[in-house]
This record gives sequence, structure tokens and C-alpha cells, in this order.
Amino acid sequence: MTDTEILSKIQSVFSEILEDGDIAISEDTSPETLEEWDSFAHIQIVLALEKAFGIKFSSKEVFEWQNVGDILNSIAQKAQ
Repeated sequence: MTDTEILSKIQSVFSEILEDGDIAISEDTSPETLEEWDSFAHIQIVLALEKAFGIKFSSKEVFEWQNVGDILNSIAQKAQ
């Protein structure tokens, strides 16, 4: 799976969880740049990503994420 394909799937998850079909996600998107991405949404996003990609994240991994790029990298490593 390419980074572009992963980012597209991440985009779908964010759009669904944040209930915003027009949301634009990039690797630089972070909770600081996206108002709707609060702590509750973060938990929902993590669970939805695990389901969408059929993977599990460690709490250490999730804690270290600073932006969508970090999420993409975690998924890419697990998808190899």
C-alpha cells in the first residue's frame, strides 16, 4: 500500500469520525491545526484506523503521534 493510498484511507476515517465530508487532511494536519480533533475524537480516530487497516497500535505509538504524517508512518510500517 502506497503512502497516497494510506493517506486517502486516513482522510476517509477523519471525514467519518469528524462528520465533515469536506475536511482536507495532509501529513502536517495535527490536533493544533484541526479544531475538531480533540481528545475524544482522537480515541475514535485510533479505533477507526485500527478497524480500517486491520492493525493494532500500542499506547506508546499513539502517544508519540504529533500529526497525520506520524499516523501514516505507523500504518505504513505495520502494512509491510
